[in-house]
Amino acid sequence: MLMNRISIISALILLCVSFVSAQTKVYKVTFSDKGMEYSIDNPGVFLSDESLYRRYENNIPVNESDLPVAPEYIKVINEKGYDIILKSKWFNAVFVQTDDSEKLSNIKELPFVENIELVDSGTRNPNQRSSKFGNFSDKMPVALAYNFDYGNSYIQNAMIKADSLHESGFIGTGIKIAVLDGGFMGTDTIAVFSDLYEENRVLGEKDFVDNGTVYAHSGHGTAVLSQIGGFDEGNLIGTAPGASFYLLRTEDVYAEYLLEEYFWAAGAEYADSAGVHIINSSLGYSEFDDPAQNHTYEDMDGNTTPISIAAEMAAEKGILVVTSAGNEGDGDWQYITAPGDAAGAITVGAVTADGIYAPFSSIGPTSDGRIKPDVMAMGQGNLVSTPTGGMSFGSGTSFASPLIAGLAACILEAQPARNIADVRDALRNTASRNTNPSPTMGYGIANGVGAMSVVLQTPSFIQHNNITIFPNPVLKGNTIYIESPGEILNIGLFSSSGAVIPSDILKISDSYAEITPTQKSQEGIIYLKVYLKNSVSVFKVVVL
Repeated sequence: MLMNRISIISALILLCVSFVSAQTKVYKVTFSDKGMEYSIDNPGVFLSDESLYRRYENNIPVNESDLPVAPEYIKVINEKGYDIILKSKWFNAVFVQTDDSEKLSNIKELPFVENIELVDSGTRNPNQRSSKFGNFSDKMPVALAYNFDYGNSYIQNAMIKADSLHESGFIGTGIKIAVLDGGFMGTDTIAVFSDLYEENRVLGEKDFVDNGTVYAHSGHGTAVLSQIGGFDEGNLIGTAPGASFYLLRTEDVYAEYLLEEYFWAAGAEYADSAGVHIINSSLGYSEFDDPAQNHTYEDMDGNTTPISIAAEMAAEKGILVVTSAGNEGDGDWQYITAPGDAAGAITVGAVTADGIYAPFSSIGPTSDGRIKPDVMAMGQGNLVSTPTGGMSFGSGTSFASPLIAGLAACILEAQPARNIADVRDALRNTASRNTNPSPTMGYGIANGVGAMSVVLQTPSFIQHNNITIFPNPVLKGNTIYIESPGEILNIGLFSSSGAVIPSDILKISDSYAEITPTQKSQEGIIYLKVYLKNSVSVFKVVVL
């Protein structure tokens, strides 16, 4: 479900090859094991280098859940005459569509088939469900203050101190974000995203619903993406305008079935294999077109619904999952929707431009008593982009979640080790109500500056080409120490443009050196160059 104000709201080899046609049912076929073709001892066969490096950064081992679905089992299912529309390694399952459920008997008794479950009854509405549309307006709900850079997007940035991180030079550069949504109409043609395409920062696109284009069906993803990656100076600037993106369509805006939670899982698996750092999910699920599939509040325990299980799995793989809380606060359901109950996810609720709880924002706690939402961001009257390139004001936790996803990207950019758990904890522990959380506001409005200071307060060793530098980050006026296996000829500090940064070289002696950024040095990201006899090594250093 798209998280608008009005709502009822695996790897790279995962493939969605066929649209779920009207009246054709879809079944989840779960296998008992992963077969014999792949081994966790050779992960490079099924995981990218980026994915493996993210695991290394977060001290996460490869395990059996990373193995693809067994090709030999897929072959047997195909030979039985079934159209496989989706595969999920985390659920160790394939999804088959058929209009004759009696035919399923020929696979029920296969020795490797553990279970068969109906996940989609097949009815489709040719038009988008009216409940899917967001609450958009061209009228400003409040008299927004702005500066020349942010225009009317100033408050949504400033409230969580994203603007302060930008001023320090952190805009999400080098961080990969997967946006899972219902469609990204116009994203590839409108000016607010022109930098993304000109700089090749849209790294991938995939439609898991019908294997079509992601640039159709809905503009919800367009508005969501604008909160993170939009850049139109003096008008709208997202919280991480320097980040890179995967655009993944996992929401079917024409129907609501449990199958969509598995589309989401497939998208998350794809993101994992691509080495994504952050997932933004402005989606949530509680009720379906088939009432037999409906969730209950008791299911909101973080480990019952398929999408929450998948979100937790993604978090365990070292991905920061940021998701909207839901828009049921003033409705009958009232509580967070899945995957907002996942313990490993940052669940984001909505406040007004004045920082007051927005009554539509879903509340906690989870059914097992945990604090949710985690943090809050502006989600009422946000400036968002429309598919035609115009600007509108949108309301919903859909637009609060991506603000936090972008904020996290800026923090990750500054964090040398990029430990996801540290960022997740820092966002919670530095929010405005961190000592007095509530069911409506969680730990409170996020504070990007506070979270970054916590994340960066423990300096770390950085190694490259057997050269070690310490500490990183470093305070202005403090010393950086360099150790090398070879003779150090020279060292220096430089800006991203190559300009020399003021520093004091205290010592260069064979394989050891010391350098100090002076009090006149800039804060933010700088570069340390270490010159050896036959090579130059460059280190990214954070100066606080």
